[in-house]
Amino acid sequence: MTTNFQVARRFSGKSKLVIEFEVKAKNLHGTDYAGNIGRIHPVNPNSEEWIRKKNPRSFRPFLSKTMMQAVEPQALLLGLVKPSQIKGIWYNDQWHSRKEFLDLGLRLYQRDGKGKVLSDIGYDMSYPGYSLDQFYEIVSGLAGRDVGTVKSTLDRINRLPPDRREKSLHHLLEILGFGPTAIRSYDEKLRESIMSPE
Repeated sequence: MTTNFQVARRFSGKSKLVIEFEVKAKNLHGTDYAGNIGRIHPVNPNSEEWIRKKNPRSFRPFLSKTMMQAVEPQALLLGLVKPSQIKGIWYNDQWHSRKEFLDLGLRLYQRDGKGKVLSDIGYDMSYPGYSLDQFYEIVSGLAGRDVGTVKSTLDRINRLPPDRREKSLHHLLEILGFGPTAIRSYDEKLRESIMSPE
C-alpha cells in the first residue's frame, strides 16, 4: 500500500497492475523491509520510542513513519477490500473502472496451469450479514459443491468438540476467502443453528 502512484507502479512487477482503493487507516500498519509492522522492532526496540517522539499525535506512529517517508512511502493492509472500495485499476497503461477491468476477460493462471477468467463472484466476502441459506449458497459456489454437500460438511464440523470445531471452521472459511468479521459472524450463526434446529 502506498499513496504514491509511481511507487505503486514500481512495485507492480510484471503485471504492471495497480489498484486504487479507499481504506480506513485503522487497517493499515507501518512496515520495514523485514516485514515488521511496528509492534516490537526486531533489531532495535529503543527505536520505537524515537518513532513515537517524531509522530507524537499519531494513533499509529510506525505507520506515520513509513507512510510519510520520502523514499518509497508504504504500509501493509490487514483485512479485505470490499468491491465498493475499489476506485480504479491501472492496467496496460490506462485506468479502468472495476467493471471495465473485469470486462477485459483476463485469465488468472493457477499453479495447476489452468486459466480461470477473472469475474465478479457476486458477493462480498467481508460482509457478515448474509442469512445462513445465503451463506450456504456462497460456500457452495466457492467450493464447487452442491448445497446439500456443503450443509452436511458444515454440520459435521459444527458438531466437533469446541476447540477442533472453531479451528476447522475458521481454517475452511479463510481458505475460501472470507474476512475475519464475516467468519466470526457465520461461526456464530452456525452455532445457533445447532441450538435451534429447523
